[in-house]
Amino acid sequence: MTGTPNEAVRDSTRSLAALISRLGADVTHWDRSFARQLATALAAECETLTLAPVERLDLRDVVVTFSLAERLSVVVTGRLPDVPGELTLRWREADLIDVGAELRPRKSGTPPYLVCSLDFGPAGQHGVLLTSAEGLPAGQVVRIRARATVGQREEWRVQALGLSASVALADLRLLVQE
Repeated sequence: MTGTPNEAVRDSTRSLAALISRLGADVTHWDRSFARQLATALAAECETLTLAPVERLDLRDVVVTFSLAERLSVVVTGRLPDVPGELTLRWREADLIDVGAELRPRKSGTPPYLVCSLDFGPAGQHGVLLTSAEGLPAGQVVRIRARATVGQREEWRVQALGLSASVALADLRLLVQE
């Protein structure tokens, strides 16, 4: 075999960067909204999504998170068989060309990944809960930690009174910042 170890991964049909490009082919502006839509689209394909490093490590209970702070990063957590604790892999946007990825049938008995996004752009903004949530009463002013997608569900991650909660987008009224 010749070339670099990552040459096979750089095949345009086999990298996470290429998969993202294919899913965003009709998108004119790749922004925070696109990243959330991407996570939702990949969640819909979770039965076939495979990431080569995850499969090589034989990780279980895999969560793939598209994290948006200043830049996009992909964070994967999972368990190794018969080893306590969890393992975390993190790739910057520039590294995604070297991460093998495909949409193909998964090995029999291998559960699908949970695909999520965490958008930290709204972090620090405030809102009012329209319904009670995880110990926080309706009417409570909360601080937003992130906007998230978990599978096909979108929600806010909020904090108040020393508690953290996840609430549906419709259950939070954003306060106007002055």
